[in-house]
Amino acid sequence: MGSKKLFNVTNSSDVEYFTQLPFQGDEVFNINNEVIDDSDDEENNIIETEILHSDTQSDSDSELDEVNFAGYNFSGKDDTKWGKFVPPTARKRMPHNIIRKLPGPVGPSKGINTVLGSWMHFFSEEIINMIVSCTNLYIQNIQSNYSRERDVMTTSIEIKAFFGLLYLAGLLKSGRQSLEDLWSTDGIGVELFISTMSLRRFKLLYRCCRFDDKSTREERRKIDKLAPIRELFDLFVNKCKACYSVSQNVTVDEKLESFRGKCSFRQYIPSKPNKYGIKIFALVDSKLFYTLNLEVYVRKQPKGRFDLSNSSTDLVLRLAKPIYGTGRNVTEDNWFTNLELIEKLKNQKLSFVGTVRKNKRQIPPIFLNVKERAVYSSMFGFNKTATLVSYVPKKGKNVLLLSSMHFNDKIDQRTRELHKPEMMSYYNATKSGVDTVDQLCAIYNCARNTRRWPMVIFFSLMNIAAINGMVVFVGNKNALANRREYLKTLVHSLTAEYLQRRGQIKSLPIHLQQKLKKYNPVPGNERSAEELDSTRKTCRPCYLECKRRRLTKVKELYSKTLDDLLSKKQSMNNDPINIGEEIVRMMKKACRKTYGNSANSPPSQPYWWNSHIEQVRLDTIRLRRRALRTNRRRIADNTEGNAVWQIYKDARKILTKEIAKKKKTKWRKLCCDLEEDIWGDGYKIAIQFLKPGRNPFELTTERKLEIAKHLFPNGLGFIPPKVFPVMVPPFTDEDLRTAAKKLKNAASPGPDGLTTEAVKFSVESHPEM
Repeated sequence: MGSKKLFNVTNSSDVEYFTQLPFQGDEVFNINNEVIDDSDDEENNIIETEILHSDTQSDSDSELDEVNFAGYNFSGKDDTKWGKFVPPTARKRMPHNIIRKLPGPVGPSKGINTVLGSWMHFFSEEIINMIVSCTNLYIQNIQSNYSRERDVMTTSIEIKAFFGLLYLAGLLKSGRQSLEDLWSTDGIGVELFISTMSLRRFKLLYRCCRFDDKSTREERRKIDKLAPIRELFDLFVNKCKACYSVSQNVTVDEKLESFRGKCSFRQYIPSKPNKYGIKIFALVDSKLFYTLNLEVYVRKQPKGRFDLSNSSTDLVLRLAKPIYGTGRNVTEDNWFTNLELIEKLKNQKLSFVGTVRKNKRQIPPIFLNVKERAVYSSMFGFNKTATLVSYVPKKGKNVLLLSSMHFNDKIDQRTRELHKPEMMSYYNATKSGVDTVDQLCAIYNCARNTRRWPMVIFFSLMNIAAINGMVVFVGNKNALANRREYLKTLVHSLTAEYLQRRGQIKSLPIHLQQKLKKYNPVPGNERSAEELDSTRKTCRPCYLECKRRRLTKVKELYSKTLDDLLSKKQSMNNDPINIGEEIVRMMKKACRKTYGNSANSPPSQPYWWNSHIEQVRLDTIRLRRRALRTNRRRIADNTEGNAVWQIYKDARKILTKEIAKKKKTKWRKLCCDLEEDIWGDGYKIAIQFLKPGRNPFELTTERKLEIAKHLFPNGLGFIPPKVFPVMVPPFTDEDLRTAAKKLKNAASPGPDGLTTEAVKFSVESHPEM
């Protein structure tokens, strides 16, 4: 990845680059700028610009009051006065335009250098333990449906792995894909899903995931419609407020989380892509897309502490409460904008920029009349609270904006012939915070289809936690390539501990144990060298050294074996019989140590086997497993189990009859074939019983004649050929080497168990033997 570079959230060029970070592909995130001061001192976290004197807020306000607005030229329908000319510029910046705290991680999130650590600041152990506790409470109600203890009662480690798989589905953009496809073993599925947990377990956790105690829910619903997820939601929002200080501009807008199920506060917004869903208001950093505050719109709440006003002014004030007194600017659309809100935000040292609906009574009628105005023209109005501008983008249409941050009529020269006011360019640059977060959530959305609206809100919090965690991670000057890499690391971190624990289960299938070792090898769980030697079919030393199937290290093994053989040869007084037996014995031992015993190879099929019997056998095994599963359910009336067992017994009888029938047919065919070819299948079957290792048996002469007469009732029918002795010329060492080289490697060993490699290495090292 190269050398790590630092990210400075107070530097404008860094912020612009970070704005594009979530949308980057494989580009490396590389910025090298000055490092911000990490000091926790209060005075180091204060910025005040363009202030000539250290006057108090009251002095600044009094100076603003002295600005001459006597020449009012416009009036709204409610007599709101607006001046036509730009007021004299104050010597000091307004208090609500002074940035007082540095943007970046604060409090417990400072110094985080791991992806999991940045995410855990939002889904802390407190939240995870609460989810585990509530989920287990629900599982207890359905525990009687499961006989195995491991099918019930989850833990925090398993819940983290469950979250990791949800993030993985979103990362692969498979949030709406069938779970059966994700766990499929036919090549379509994803290996990490299969390795982490079974499909049945994932479905159980997904079904039972809860965020409150169901036994007390109805009592809490009397004062709160959001009772099923209120505690989790408040804990998460408090974590968002405590972990980060946003940059200069924030955006307030609504998100619509897709949901078409049953919910008393489901909304229909035709302008949104989802149209139906749960509306969530959010306050988001306009540049870094950090979500600072959230509020779910639940319409009118019952009387109680959650019965709050849903007016746009009160809603914005509640969302902006974490940034009171920090000099930030709030950007909103026309649903929120009014002069009362601007005045209240100014009292909290916050500025405002936003569009205005044309039905507001504070707007002078002349600002709405665009018939006689030229295209790309602007009309300004000024008063003590804000600046109003009416801009004509095309004939017969105008756009209205209000700002308590701008008190001038400057035109943005970068817009060229469009002649847009600076207020409009500023609004366009800061209006898309919530919309961008919504877009980022949709790219890697971890939400799945559900009929429970609390799960919809929970999925939204998970998506926001991944984005906020990335902002905190980068804000702590950690290098990052892109958002996809952050999510991949997060998935592996959440599932690692559970994978390690699952890898210690000895009853798992072998192929699953091998996958678990690949993802997270368990220390101390490796097999010994002797165990590997007894099962490995290739040269183990070479394979471990270079991961290639070479046999060079076998030479060392045979060299040592034959050296021992030579020393024993001298002590045997050159007895040829003893030397031959020792050679075979030692080479067999070397072959077994290197290649493993041939006993581990799969057994050959019997002579009467065919595809029909194989299919009948598989059907019988399947019925037996079904019967065993039915028997474990502990049902009082086991009528179903008895019926399944009877079906299995009938299938087993059919299999037995089919095997007996095939044996009888095959035996008749073998007897008929002996008349034509005595060296055919009958001979091969008989030879199988005469191989080394079979139990020896003795036949008397009378028994041999009886067998011969039974096999050949018409007599032998042939005269054995005469055998004449042939003189074989003696061979040299060179002839021996030439013949050994012609042997093919990896060939099956003969009845003595010696491989071709063993013969070749023996000839090469000790040809005189």
